[in-house]
Amino acid sequence: ARGIDGAAHLGALAAGGRTLAVLGNGLKHVYPPEHKDLAERIVTQGALISELPMDTAPDAHLFPPRNRIIVGLTLGVLIIEASERSGALITARLAADYNREVFAVPGRVDQAEYSAGVNRLIRDGSAQLVTSVEDVLDGLEEVGRVLKKELDLEGPKENALTPAPSAGLPWSRLSEDEARILAVVTREGASVEAIHAQAGLEAGRTLALLTSLQLKGAVRPLPGNRFASREGFTQET
Repeated sequence: ARGIDGAAHLGALAAGGRTLAVLGNGLKHVYPPEHKDLAERIVTQGALISELPMDTAPDAHLFPPRNRIIVGLTLGVLIIEASERSGALITARLAADYNREVFAVPGRVDQAEYSAGVNRLIRDGSAQLVTSVEDVLDGLEEVGRVLKKELDLEGPKENALTPAPSAGLPWSRLSEDEARILAVVTREGASVEAIHAQAGLEAGRTLALLTSLQLKGAVRPLPGNRFASREGFTQET
């Protein structure tokens, strides 16, 4: 899906990890269509999964049932953004029913369309509040302790959800396409659709580059599938 789901897959791929995408359609279809490149990358570093016949077209009623498969594959679920009617809340409820851990990142109270659902989960005690990767690993208890050692997270670290400012990241360290993206991203922020149109790059490629730039600390994500350049980034002349 668009937004957080796509960004999560791209982040896993950019970090050299493995990722699984559970589809609400058959494997002959890619939805949304602009994620064709992303789907191909997921196959090389993970898998596309569907319980539906190969030629089943995407349909809104097929997505909530597939959430039980997502939950079944996990130790826990992390809700990043959710309105009061978000499908992510279905996943959170299923996770609780299946005795999985439920985590949530708190959102701004003045942006209910993105945060009302996650904030309610935290308020009601239905989810553990998360501000860093350590919070997730602590919630996973024994498994989390093992992963902490493997990932060398025992020492003090920057908040994993807030990369440190780039402090003048040299443009020489960026690819040509990354520089094209940054040339159109503003401090105030722009939608992914606007960025990919102005940069003249394919939508899936744009998402991948934005994830790479986020990991480098050059851009930051905003609610509503938007990105803004980070303070401290300077272009070399």
